[in-house]
Amino acid sequence: MFIIDFIENIGERVRQFFTTIFLIMNFFIQTIIKLFRLNIVEIRLMRRSILNQIRFTLVEPFFFLIIMTIMSGTLVAVISLINFPLINIEAFMRFIMVSILVKEVGPIIVSIIIISRSVTAITSHLGNMQLSGEIRTLEQLGIDPMIYIAVPRYIGFSLSFVMMLIYFDFFTIFVSFIIANFNWDISLNRFMVIFFQGIPMADYLFILLKAIIIGEGLSVIATWFGLSIKGSNIAIPKHQTRAVVYSFIWFFFIDLIFNILQI
Repeated sequence: MFIIDFIENIGERVRQFFTTIFLIMNFFIQTIIKLFRLNIVEIRLMRRSILNQIRFTLVEPFFFLIIMTIMSGTLVAVISLINFPLINIEAFMRFIMVSILVKEVGPIIVSIIIISRSVTAITSHLGNMQLSGEIRTLEQLGIDPMIYIAVPRYIGFSLSFVMMLIYFDFFTIFVSFIIANFNWDISLNRFMVIFFQGIPMADYLFILLKAIIIGEGLSVIATWFGLSIKGSNIAIPKHQTRAVVYSFIWFFFIDLIFNILQI
């Protein structure tokens, strides 16, 4: 009996997981359709919402991002120089900087910051709006919640993720240059030349595309879980947890797909 109940419980959770994935994808498609059907009035209406989303997601955690960048760049550089003392500057730039920091560590750090801060905040904020009846009020006033709530977060989230990743890579390069000068006597110009030679143009496009897709997915997940909250305030922490879990699943899934495509 215990085994049967256990299997039924697993089956129910699997069914709920794929049902949630289907609903999120359906919500994502609706958001895309709304995005391409925007008119001038609707764009003006949601302009402030986009700027507020960018400010909250990108500007406010900027200092924290710099701290994380300094720590990450210093840690990876120091470990590399200690454990691989014979490594040369070209190998250091190609493998450590490009393959590890820029391609992998950067998206991971940015995703952790955004998921832990923005995804949870959006889920909670939209959940409170849903429970207080603000969403229903917008509909009664003739304002489409998708345009006022979902699309601005979609745009702001995507732009913020890309810009935050660019900031991370820029400060990582600078920190790594400082650390590298303890082992090599190299100018900043030479350091930058080696760095950009180590990244083919196709990799730049891959990194940019991956950042956009991850940012879009995170915004859709946070918005959907926030708008799907019903009942009482007790449901908000549960949906926040689920939004975080699905966000990390989305990140690692996209990261895996792009790594497979680059093999």
